Amino acid sequence: MEIVESPIRLVLVDDELHVRRGLSMAFSAEDDLQVIGEADDGNAALALVQELHPDIVIMDVRMRSVDGLTATKQLKEAEPDVRIIVLSLLDDICTRRAAEAAGARAFVGKQEGSERLVTTIREVAAAI
Repeated sequence: MEIVESPIRLVLVDDELHVRRGLSMAFSAEDDLQVIGEADDGNAALALVQELHPDIVIMDVRMRSVDGLTATKQLKEAEPDVRIIVLSLLDDICTRRAAEAAGARAFVGKQEGSERLVTTIREVAAAI
């Protein structure tokens, strides 16, 4: 097994616990990815990101309380260097454009699977 000197530190933001747990399990199989925190809405995400300073935030769009697009915009205002990947079942051109306008670096549809998400995380992390 290869030793990774500096794993990509992730915060997962999704209001569904089973989604966060599934992503955590998928990422635990990757030596270069480390989940350092989880939040269930945009407000919690903002506080957590300011506390933990992750490399990348994985952000759902639809959430109770503060939605992911609003949270993405707020995070970018508070932490301009934060890199956000929007992960959503709402995979259409309008949602993709809204995510980009809010400041997301990438968008992955949930139906694309964890392999696509892992690839995107590595691409976003490499594009510093």
